[in-house]
Amino acid sequence: MPIDQLVETYGLLGVFLVIFISHAIPFSYLPGWYYLIIYASTIGDNTPLKVLSIVSAALAASLAKVAVYYMGRGFRHVLSEKTKKGMELFNRIASRSMVLAIFVFAALPLPDDILYIPLGIMGYDIKRYLAAVFLGKLILATLFVAYTDIVSSMIRTTNYDVNAVVATVIATVIISVMVIRTRWFDVVETFVSKGWKRGMLALLREVFRALIPIRRGQD
Repeated sequence: MPIDQLVETYGLLGVFLVIFISHAIPFSYLPGWYYLIIYASTIGDNTPLKVLSIVSAALAASLAKVAVYYMGRGFRHVLSEKTKKGMELFNRIASRSMVLAIFVFAALPLPDDILYIPLGIMGYDIKRYLAAVFLGKLILATLFVAYTDIVSSMIRTTNYDVNAVVATVIATVIISVMVIRTRWFDVVETFVSKGWKRGMLALLREVFRALIPIRRGQD
């Protein structure tokens, strides 16, 4: 059964399954969010259903990332004892800031598996890991649904005016370019090393830089 038909037929359960499957495959999570957007666009102003879709999506993504964590855990068997001890030492040193890093990676459009697999290898505390991932995915799912709601509302209120549709497409392209051009790893590093205030400033600087055309060779 095609994934779009799965979502249409099974509703929230379909969204849950699609997001879980897409997030359980390392470095392949965007299709799941795409179908959350499809589902959110079909439920109109049903606020309880929107909340349920956000929670379901966040829970599915989080449980899938637990599976990714245990994939990393399995790699411990092929590592040397020296490497294991080194990673465990890093785990103890970075334990305080690691929760923030996990949360930020989960809440931003980052290839988060490059962090989560090593955390499994390290044997990072699974409860802290799951809590941080869930909160991050909850924010990300909320942003996707909120954006879908805004776009749908704009198109409906303008009675599907061509200009409104074109403006929406342009806005979506601009946001996509911003997401692609933003140096998310620099933002995360600032969040972790210098705190959330400096991190927010770094995020704003990166968004501004991403939206301003830069001559070749200066980026």
